[in-house]
Amino acid sequence: MNFSDILTRAFRLVWRNRVLWFLGVLASCAGGSGGGGGNINMSSRNSGNSGSGLPNNMDRTMQDIALWFQNNLQTVLVVTLMLVCVLVIISFIFWFIGILGRGALVAAVDQLEEMGSTSFREAWQGSTQYWRPLLGMNLLLALPTIIGVILLAGGIGFTSYQAMMSSGARGLSDNMGTLLIGMACVGIPLFCGLFIYNIFATILRIFGERAIMLEDRAMMDGLRSGWAVFRRNMSNAVILGILLWLIAVVVGIVVVLITLIVAAPLGIGAAITAGQLKDFFNPASLGLVACAGLIITIVATFLNGILTAFTSTTLTLAYRQFTRQ
Repeated sequence: MNFSDILTRAFRLVWRNRVLWFLGVLASCAGGSGGGGGNINMSSRNSGNSGSGLPNNMDRTMQDIALWFQNNLQTVLVVTLMLVCVLVIISFIFWFIGILGRGALVAAVDQLEEMGSTSFREAWQGSTQYWRPLLGMNLLLALPTIIGVILLAGGIGFTSYQAMMSSGARGLSDNMGTLLIGMACVGIPLFCGLFIYNIFATILRIFGERAIMLEDRAMMDGLRSGWAVFRRNMSNAVILGILLWLIAVVVGIVVVLITLIVAAPLGIGAAITAGQLKDFFNPASLGLVACAGLIITIVATFLNGILTAFTSTTLTLAYRQFTRQ
């Protein structure tokens, strides 16, 4: 396989066809991120320790929280279940859009190679006609990961709940070391196993999706055909995967630098405003920080969409060459 020719052709296709950029952004919807943080202020006069090893005020706070949970357990469970259901539904919608976006990228590249042109409507229709096998295959491959995460999260939550309900905050803090050791003993092997499995599942997904889209196969037949193509061309596929990974690392560094350069003026402005007002949480600083975060999100999403389009285009061209289409 001529890797430079494949990469060059993929770059030219993506550069000349802006529709692939938008499809790349949609394909990126299959992923997500989140985070949070907190702040605790403690004065020296409240830094005395109790028998649990926690500061007195923190120990009392945790005991109050445990008591509140005991008194409002049913309400907490109902609200938590509702929030989880809403988040699962929203995540599934974005994940499904990402699956269709990946399929549309494959269809668009195939149409460009066969007919010399494509459009968003044609590419999207080419993906949606295979939505059942594509969705079924992705659900099947994601099932072990979903089960592993649910078991790990459920085990941690159940153990922590039992410790808190039996002895309150003091019991939870006293057993924290044992809980952490237990979570490490179960979580590390589970994480390693899921990491290895996800490498295998990604290979199956990449080749299986293209077998479904390009060879008009059903779900299981697509998985078998895609795996057969990978096995016959394993060395070339692995080398191409390494090259794409290196390209993704370089592009990722560039994306970080670009987003920092674009958002830096707003961040500096927020810091200067906070210093002048001696209050970081003033409306002006918060507004500048929000604008910086919005710009970072937009720029990162756009550039990640282009990278996704390039990667998918390269893999589709390689699959066509593997199968001599």
